[in-house]
Amino acid sequence: MTRKPGDMVGVLTQADPIRKAKVYEDIGLRPIYHPSGQKVLVTS
Repeated sequence: MTRKPGDMVGVLTQADPIRKAKVYEDIGLRPIYHPSGQKVLVTS
């Protein structure tokens, strides 16, 4: 199935948090949520 880049927002929103964390770890992403600004900083 081919997805458009915008489709990934929906996929990631609905994905299991544990599986998402594993994928992020495997590819070296480190998302850090800042609740005061409701922003996420992503480093690799």
